[in-house]
This record gives sequence, C-alpha cells and structure tokens, in this order.
Amino acid sequence: MKSIVFIILLASASLYSQTESKSNSDKVVESVPISVINEVPVFPGCEYALGKKGRKACLNRKMNEHVMEAFNRDIFDCIEKEQVLNEETNEYENRCIEMRPGRVIIYLMFKIGVSGLAENITARASHPVIVKETIRIAKLLPKMEPGRQKGKVVRTGYTLPIVFNVQ
Repeated sequence: MKSIVFIILLASASLYSQTESKSNSDKVVESVPISVINEVPVFPGCEYALGKKGRKACLNRKMNEHVMEAFNRDIFDCIEKEQVLNEETNEYENRCIEMRPGRVIIYLMFKIGVSGLAENITARASHPVIVKETIRIAKLLPKMEPGRQKGKVVRTGYTLPIVFNVQ
C-alpha cells in the first residue's frame, strides 16, 4: 500500500463572490464569502471560540479534522480498474491502477446554507473518483450555525484546498 501524506491548506479563502438581488428596492444578500462575512458560521464544537478570528480558526480546524477522518485514502491504491490480458490463462483480468507518486490537489467548494447544511457542493481534482469522494465527505459535514451578514442569516461560500502527497 502506498503511504500518503495528507495536508490541508489552512488558507481557505472563498472563491465565491457576493451576489445580491433586488426585491422591492431592498437589497437581499444571497451569498457572502467566508473571507468578508460579519459573523462566521459556527461548526459544532466552536460555539465558545472568541471573536470572528477565533471562530474562523476553529471552523477551519474542524473542517480539516473532518476531511482527515472521513476521506477514504484507499482510493489512491486503486483509482480505476483496467482489463489486462493474462498471458498464462489467456483471459482478461481486472487490475487496479494506482495513483502516481506526487502531489494531488483538490478544491472543495460549497456554501453553508441558511439551514446550516453544506449545499451547492462542487470539487475539482485530477480524477473523477477523487471528485466523487470529495463530494461524499462534504455531504457528511454536520449541521452548523449559519453565517450572518449585517444581522441577517446568509449562505456562506467556502473553499477548502486539500493536498495529498502520494508516495
């Protein structure tokens, strides 16, 4: 089995932009990036963190812990199967293709909805199997206290870069 070094970048500045829509001349904020939100969403266990910086640091730490615990690293040992002819038996067999050694970078993007659950989940990675696994772990995120902007509950855009060093 390959050894895998797991790193999550703590710089989780969101790539989502703030969007607004007008309704009866009032501006309603639909989504706010985590980098500029007034009140950061609260991950379970972060309720007692002090201030915006403390809650954001706790949120990032808890997100990282969730990914480290939930991500199935075994996918790197068999990223996909291919049919290979066994010359001794003259029959085709399924064999696993392993990830090549090196750095694997994944971008997990989602919004923490007004209900506190992850929504609009997308991921970018070098292989569809990795994308599927990354989306799976995002769906397992616990319900959080949603973020607030100017006192109103809003969706919060969040991007989590994940780096694996496959050896």
